[in-house]
Amino acid sequence: MSNHTETTNGVTRWIIWLVPIISILFAAYLVFAEYGNRGPLIQITFNDGSGLEANKTPIVCRGIQIGTVESADLHADLEQVIVHARLDHSAAALASEGSKFWIVRPKISLDGVSGLDTLVSGAYIAVAPGNGGNQREFEGLENQPSLSDQSIQYTLRTSTSESIHAGVPVMFRGFI
Repeated sequence: MSNHTETTNGVTRWIIWLVPIISILFAAYLVFAEYGNRGPLIQITFNDGSGLEANKTPIVCRGIQIGTVESADLHADLEQVIVHARLDHSAAALASEGSKFWIVRPKISLDGVSGLDTLVSGAYIAVAPGNGGNQREFEGLENQPSLSDQSIQYTLRTSTSESIHAGVPVMFRGFI
């Protein structure tokens, strides 16, 4: 009987060690899978970072969250804010030359109202895709860029400029 007991104890010991080993291997797989699916870390420099919060502020492209602000620091010159953000793996192509980033905040002016959704959800960083090579450092814009590449620019000349400012509709021969 002692031979049978020794065999049973050896199998039991082997099974007892098998469970922690499988657990460790599974945890290692999850960690590597998570890091493998992470997108690029980018750096965006803004003049003002108000409304941005680490691990909360989303990066949005076409209405879909494609990343998150990981941290924000003051630049060495104390004049700018450096935002470190992680893009999702599926949005890695946005870390390219020509991509434009700006902070969307509520704005009320004579031109109109914009960004009202940020009153509830908070500020977020929007992005317009570029089409160049890989890039990791970007200069953030103060305002949303004109997304139309086929716009026409005109130069207006007037003797008074009291009611003219950026974004005011222009009427020509009765049409806006």
